[in-house]
Amino acid sequence: MQTKTSPTAYSAIRDTTAVALIRAFGMAMGFVTTLCLARWLGIDGFGVYSYAMACVAVATTLGIAGIERLLVRNLSVYIVDGSPELYRGQFNWAMRTGLALSTVAGLTAAVIVAGRVPADWRLVSATSTVAIVVLTVVIRMLQVPPRTAGLMVKSLLPENVVLAGLELCGLAAVAWICAWHLAVHAVLLVYAASALLAACWASTYLKSAMPVVGGPNDDRSVEWRRSAWALSLVVGGGMLIDQVDIVVLGLMRSAHDVSLYAAADKGAAVVGAPLAAAQLALSPALARMWASKDIPGLAVALRRGGVMTTVAGVVIIALLLVPGPWFLQLFGDAYRSSYGILAVLCIGQFVNVATGVVGSVLIMSNHERTVADINGMCLLLNIVLAIPCVYAWGAIGAAMATSIVMVVRNIALASSVRRLLGLEGSIFALRPGASK
Repeated sequence: MQTKTSPTAYSAIRDTTAVALIRAFGMAMGFVTTLCLARWLGIDGFGVYSYAMACVAVATTLGIAGIERLLVRNLSVYIVDGSPELYRGQFNWAMRTGLALSTVAGLTAAVIVAGRVPADWRLVSATSTVAIVVLTVVIRMLQVPPRTAGLMVKSLLPENVVLAGLELCGLAAVAWICAWHLAVHAVLLVYAASALLAACWASTYLKSAMPVVGGPNDDRSVEWRRSAWALSLVVGGGMLIDQVDIVVLGLMRSAHDVSLYAAADKGAAVVGAPLAAAQLALSPALARMWASKDIPGLAVALRRGGVMTTVAGVVIIALLLVPGPWFLQLFGDAYRSSYGILAVLCIGQFVNVATGVVGSVLIMSNHERTVADINGMCLLLNIVLAIPCVYAWGAIGAAMATSIVMVVRNIALASSVRRLLGLEGSIFALRPGASK
């Protein structure tokens, strides 16, 4: 049976393209920053930096605690239902909760990061780490209202353009002053200052998309907290899966090994960029389609999103692997040996993009507990695999464990979408759209 394409589905695909372009710009600036840091910090210094940023990424995810995804889903539904009091109440609750959780998570990360820098700079590094975590959470929370209002481009500018640009320009200025040699504590300080400026700019720039002031706020903290807890397992589990390889490698091997792995991982992460853009753009639309029972539109958006991410991912993999050694040499001559790591990580990323936005559609359709269960299982599997693989094969072993877990996780998510929603989002599906 042929499904009718919903105008909402076409709109979602256009949003995905716009988001992909902005995300590509932000990732390009971040990639240039990483290349510069690999050279300015030296191979051991870059390893310490990569370990520190992995800790910061985990702390930021714990600080958001799934609240960002909950906001995207619920605010989209509140717009459809015409419930401004719930919209305002949830946004205010989210900001308060996010600030509290990010402060605790940031302090924990600060203790870990401070142990990797010289004693004279531990206080600076710890303070910078807390500031980065808290301010990043604030920026991401502020970006949700314009996303749910359909202002996709506007919502992405603070993090992908302003913050990325400030970080690159700030690092270049400090590196020039320091004769092109940097230390990790200087990088963290620049990142903290950039996050502060970006947060201040975002609070002003995004003001027009904030909840309207005035009127009663409906507070359903217990309900929101229960949903956020499940989503925190989803988001936190996914982030830990992404970062456990570097953390285990940093604990069991040298900073040199972490540095080689981080360069390859940075390259392989580009493969997943189209999927990240599709998830960002499609999530509010998926939530609205589910709330309005637009199943044909949901099927079309899911399927076409999967095709777009797969095609883009295959092109990126080809561009990475064909000139692989030369690509890695951009980080420095010592990084050419990371080609095998890059190839293994790209295998897992291919399956990741080929299954499409299956995780997002489960979350937006109130099946976050299923995603949480899958993430928990895969996190445990990742740790179980990573420790012996890193012990036996080092960085290439970490890549093997990561790719295996990525394949298992995405197959499980795609199977859950088929079982719970009767929809197909993967290019591997025998039939597009609805599966039953």
